[in-house]
Amino acid sequence: PRATDRAEHRCCAPTAGRRVWIAAKDHLKAEKSDHTDEVNSVGFLKTRPGKSAFMVVVGSVCWLALILRFQIYMTDALARGNDGLVAAVRFLGYFTILTNGLVALCLTLPLISPGALLGRYLSRPVVTSGLVVSALFTGMAYEILLRHLWSPQGLHYVVDIVLHDLLPMLFLVYWVMPVPKQGLR
Repeated sequence: PRATDRAEHRCCAPTAGRRVWIAAKDHLKAEKSDHTDEVNSVGFLKTRPGKSAFMVVVGSVCWLALILRFQIYMTDALARGNDGLVAAVRFLGYFTILTNGLVALCLTLPLISPGALLGRYLSRPVVTSGLVVSALFTGMAYEILLRHLWSPQGLHYVVDIVLHDLLPMLFLVYWVMPVPKQGLR
């Protein structure tokens, strides 16, 4: 036998081993197609236009709400005489902020930098599903436990509604429509 025949024979000789090797190869193909899209020459994902547009719009709303919430929080904290760095660290301690920050990254990073490790990780269906659960939990916990404790006014009220009500629902819509669910358990 030739050297190439021996290599092929070693790789696929036992019947059970061959089945495992083929199954592993098929699993890798399926996993790759589940959470990655083709990248064009500019570096952006080649996705259905509706999916990309939805990701851009919801991601932009999320980033805008987070930036406005940070600005409101820091203005209030500095007006009370708190240290800016301490206030910024406290701001990052809220589950709403952490969850919506990850949602914003999940929606925008795969579009901006699809080859980046964090972008690939956040676009995995398991991670996206976990973020949906976190976002919905945040919204429900806020509604049940905290909403009645205060009544924000003006821009603060709008940002509050966006972060706790609108974004969890929009991210759920994103998860229901284009996120593949075959490998979820």
